[in-house]
Amino acid sequence: MRAITRPTNMPQVTTPTYWEYVRVLGNAVGRYCSFCERALTFQLWLFHKLRGPLAVSAQIGNNDWPNLLLICSECAASATTFTATTTYFWPDSLDAIQNPPYLYQRIDNVPVSWADDDGNATNLGTASFFLVSISTDVPSNVQAAAQATYRLFRLNGRFFNENFSSPGYTLTYDEYIHPSDTRLEDRWDAYIRALDAAQAIMRAFGTRRAGDAYARSMLAMINMGILGYGFVSTWESMIFKTLSDIGPNMMPNLIALMTNQPPPQQPVDRKRAFTQVEQGLQNAADEERKRRLAFNQALNTLIQVKS
Repeated sequence: MRAITRPTNMPQVTTPTYWEYVRVLGNAVGRYCSFCERALTFQLWLFHKLRGPLAVSAQIGNNDWPNLLLICSECAASATTFTATTTYFWPDSLDAIQNPPYLYQRIDNVPVSWADDDGNATNLGTASFFLVSISTDVPSNVQAAAQATYRLFRLNGRFFNENFSSPGYTLTYDEYIHPSDTRLEDRWDAYIRALDAAQAIMRAFGTRRAGDAYARSMLAMINMGILGYGFVSTWESMIFKTLSDIGPNMMPNLIALMTNQPPPQQPVDRKRAFTQVEQGLQNAADEERKRRLAFNQALNTLIQVKS
């Protein structure tokens, strides 16, 4: 889940209507679903942290600004069990920056089927998905809140069986004929493009001096891809994993490029490489976590919010 930093003071609202608040919030934090992270080019809706999904006819005032988030239609349709008394994990919280609880992993050969009203299933084959899970490397209260948010919005789609050991994806007949929840498919598209981008960056760093210009071009293309597809955490996870698997200096080189710092002159240990860009995140649980947080911060800095 992408961390959101909203302006403390609400931008000026021309007329206090639902769509005006949508416009102002989108300009302030970026036009992405606050929960599944898909890019919102149309069908932008409002979610209120104390009231749940807001209807277009909802009464909204400037005092609601700290509680407003953008949401897509699929996440809004999933949030039927919202209660104001439940502690949820919000993307504009401090923990979203310091203790991000969501992990992203590829799972292949997931059985896909559709079932009729009597529960009779028809096999449709298998598929690969890029799924959200909850990290155990965050405080227990953050885990619990993240789990509540995960369940509320069904972040792996309304038809995933929630069993990571024996995953399955069973559609209703209506969903099979007329798909309405395409979040998993859209996240997979973003994953494929992020994988291509990570491999291109890897090739660019084959020769550091000659590769800088190419790597910068790739970062610009990543920015365009995120603006078009959303799913920032998918891009972050895929690029981080691909480059970290190659060697310990790939990520320091990339972060140095993204933050306009000089590249390391010699191999350095992971902790030192990322301490320079952590900016207050030194209390993260371990150095691998610090590396991920540093890259997440650099990637979010790269994204230019379009008004």
